Amino acid sequence: MWSIKGLTKPLHHYQLFGAGWMLHRELHPDGPFGGILADSVGLGKTIEALACILGNRRPDEEKSDTKLGTLIVVPPNLLAQWQDETDVCCPDLRVTRYHSSKHNRVRMSDLLRADIVLTSYYEVMKAYPNKDKLKEWRDLPEAERSEKFEQALGWLFGIEWHRVILDEAHCIKNSRTHTFNACSQLRGKYRWAMTATPVHNGLQEVYPYAKFLRESNAESFKDVKHKNPVRRTEAKQQMQKWLDEVMMIRHIQTLFMGKALFKIPKTNPLPNIWIKLSEEEFFIYRYYHTYENMTPEEKKACKLSFLVLAIRLRQAVTHPFLLFLMMRDLFELEDVQLIRRELEQIRLRHPDRPFIEQIGSWGFISGTVTHATSESQSRPRNRRDKDWNADMPGNDYKEYQPMGDEEGGRFLEECDKNVNLALTPSAKTTVVKNLILDWQRDHPDDKIIVFTQWVLLGRILGRVLQQEGINFLYYFGEMSREEKEDNVKVFHNVPDVKVMVASLKCGGQGLNLTCANRVILIDPWWNSALEHQAYGRVFRMGQPKETYFVRLLTKKTIDGRMAKLQHKKLIEIKEMIKPYDTTQRNPKFREVVELFGRVECDKNGKMVAVVDDYDSDDEDTPVNVPNGLGRMGMGLRRGGRVAVGNGEGSNAAADGREDDIDELLDMPRELGPGDSRVGGYGIQDL
Repeated sequence: MWSIKGLTKPLHHYQLFGAGWMLHRELHPDGPFGGILADSVGLGKTIEALACILGNRRPDEEKSDTKLGTLIVVPPNLLAQWQDETDVCCPDLRVTRYHSSKHNRVRMSDLLRADIVLTSYYEVMKAYPNKDKLKEWRDLPEAERSEKFEQALGWLFGIEWHRVILDEAHCIKNSRTHTFNACSQLRGKYRWAMTATPVHNGLQEVYPYAKFLRESNAESFKDVKHKNPVRRTEAKQQMQKWLDEVMMIRHIQTLFMGKALFKIPKTNPLPNIWIKLSEEEFFIYRYYHTYENMTPEEKKACKLSFLVLAIRLRQAVTHPFLLFLMMRDLFELEDVQLIRRELEQIRLRHPDRPFIEQIGSWGFISGTVTHATSESQSRPRNRRDKDWNADMPGNDYKEYQPMGDEEGGRFLEECDKNVNLALTPSAKTTVVKNLILDWQRDHPDDKIIVFTQWVLLGRILGRVLQQEGINFLYYFGEMSREEKEDNVKVFHNVPDVKVMVASLKCGGQGLNLTCANRVILIDPWWNSALEHQAYGRVFRMGQPKETYFVRLLTKKTIDGRMAKLQHKKLIEIKEMIKPYDTTQRNPKFREVVELFGRVECDKNGKMVAVVDDYDSDDEDTPVNVPNGLGRMGMGLRRGGRVAVGNGEGSNAAADGREDDIDELLDMPRELGPGDSRVGGYGIQDL
């Protein structure tokens, strides 16, 4: 382990290497002055970034009202985690959060003194003119248009930042979004995109990173999807060379100096659980599927797109309660009557299995499309409302429940009203319940995270857990930042809270939830990247237990197509994200190792040790470390020598491997063992 001046936590060798690579990029004479830090989930990108900040700070004498330190942009739910990590690791750095709202606004004097300013993507977007404004000004004279644009920019865009860091940078992967437009215009000399999953859907997502990093050739990257094969090939070649230069990727199975990065209890790859829908569910699914086969003109007439239909089909295989809005807006009276008759026939064949008996209460359809007013509109949304019902079915350990789209929860509300009516099960919720009960029986001290994409399904699961007497918490996007942060703390610290029901989009990114070691993923996502992010909440450095991951898929439904879609995207990404020999453009491995100290070699010229080459008793003594690392104040403190290939902190092979998670997903790995990369180098080969 290595100690850094100003950093209270020691760095693993590979983390020091990563911080040194970041400094090399910043101090490189040619741009871009930054890059993409794409280390796998849990390897410590945050502490590597903090070490880089310490190694290349903006001197106080260079600061002014318009020239400040480092701006770090994160999803809102990660602000507290970044603040806590920075306060613990870098107590000497002045850190503040930027909020534009009046009740959270910080003093300008605090912002001007800060070494690090933390803010959210939402604040960045809010401070940048949206498309409607730009369209409104489009026909104005150029001078007037520029003046209005400058006046509309928020405070964040008036600062020349020493460094801009985007955490969870895949938030900008779509170049057509307001998020990308705003973040790409932030001013800063050194620019970093940090994400464990930089590319989710295809190579077109590399372009936003290139624009953010001020790559002069970025526009040519758009040709990776060009119809002309020659232009497409040239664009891919240029993109690959650029990625090899500016992106670092390392995975948990990566070897550093011949050893694993760190030891973590093994992960137990459970196979995908393929579930057969009940007869009732499959009938409803097939009925919806007939709408999928309509022509585009027919769908347009029904005000329904292919994307919406795909979403509805995904909901249909999860729980029928999720289909209220489609039934209300699309089905005609004869559709509902047909479904009722068929379900009644199924019920007669299986009298011991009642299903959706409350279908008779669907009084919202009359003739063709009728928009009904849900009685749930009068119900308070959450406990912040004065009339909040603390006894509502499905409330969590803290008497909270997200409401989502209340109109879409009509079926659930009807079920709640009838105390004699059992909660309608689905094949997936039944399997989830049985998994949780089995795990809690056999491993009562283990905690479980259940990821779903639908708030309504989370509420249904809340009722299931409540009926079984299992304490749980919610974690969904509609919760306030304070509520999310508090729920994470309670989940960590209260042993009796066994389950967290979380949104895949909100709870599946950035959070450290190593207090749990079991994960259930109910719904497959459009790509595997977000699923990897979700598994990474527990399979990461600091996990003391063996981990278990399971994904639920339904047979003969859209779930199988989703898995194939993920596979197709991974193949394209794998072809690009792989080692590429750019030794003429990247630092030699020895040059980077020399960032750690003086290199000793044997008689054959092979590196055998790295020796810290300054007086560790005097922290203020100038350090003579090549390539500017010590010059920028990043002092290494470690007694004696470190043997190359046998370093402390990497003395055991890792039992857990990221390809175990890929095996879970039943698809090829994104990168092979030789694909981990610093620049164009496979680390285990160096």
